[in-house]
Amino acid sequence: MKPWKDLFRTHILERGLNYYEEGYVTSLEQTSTGYTAVVEGTEDYDVEIEIRDDRVYDMTCTCPYAEEGNYCKHMAAVLYEIEEGEPDTKIPGNYLQKVQEQNKELQEIIAGIPIDELQEIVFSQATSDEFLYNRIMTKYAPITPCHMIRLKQQVNDIGYHYSDRGGFVDYYHATDYTDALNTLLDENVPLLLEKNYRMEAFELVNCIFYEIGNRDIDDSDGGTSFVADNCYEYWQTILQECNDKEKENMFQWFQDHQENYVIDYLEDYISDFFAE
Repeated sequence: MKPWKDLFRTHILERGLNYYEEGYVTSLEQTSTGYTAVVEGTEDYDVEIEIRDDRVYDMTCTCPYAEEGNYCKHMAAVLYEIEEGEPDTKIPGNYLQKVQEQNKELQEIIAGIPIDELQEIVFSQATSDEFLYNRIMTKYAPITPCHMIRLKQQVNDIGYHYSDRGGFVDYYHATDYTDALNTLLDENVPLLLEKNYRMEAFELVNCIFYEIGNRDIDDSDGGTSFVADNCYEYWQTILQECNDKEKENMFQWFQDHQENYVIDYLEDYISDFFAE
């Protein structure tokens, strides 16, 4: 079996491995088309893996993260479960090849859609999906203070969505919470930098760092560090692209926020960066 782990982002893969090792994968069954399984937690999610022509053809999961088109930790957990099973239950084939074929097919279909119909589809989706709306505006529209407010509100919405009434993110929602923050970073910061909005990118990273650094969370899996590490890497990228004045502004921010900005152990990220 060719490697499938490269299909997952590192932190998703590690969460999947943890779920597998903790025994959260249950009811694994081989069917006429592949495999089905249930991954347990606060909520149980159904995972299906379809196999055709001796290779993985498709994977689905009922969790919100997967329903947005992402490869989720639950899929990874089931893949680990199957891979570690008996030889006759191991996964054959190359899932990446199927993904590439599906993407090519989708690309060809989209290319054939009349432009006015395509615009209507995008408009309809964007008006009902804040994440898509913000991504379109970040990539194609001038970045205004109003847009930055919307992006930062999206950070707040993530915290609200995955926490309880007291603002606490429990163990079973922690990974989805940190995944959402990392996705927000990865989908917006590179676009802002591409358009030379370096200080706006810095502002968004700082907002997410503040969110993760002040959120009461069961961090048994270390998700806080994944987000903080991502923020740190983006700080480095932004600094490399800044002019002298912008670098001065960045270092002034780090100097001003070395204490009482985030939980104590995350203050090391700020002090370490400031010391570079």
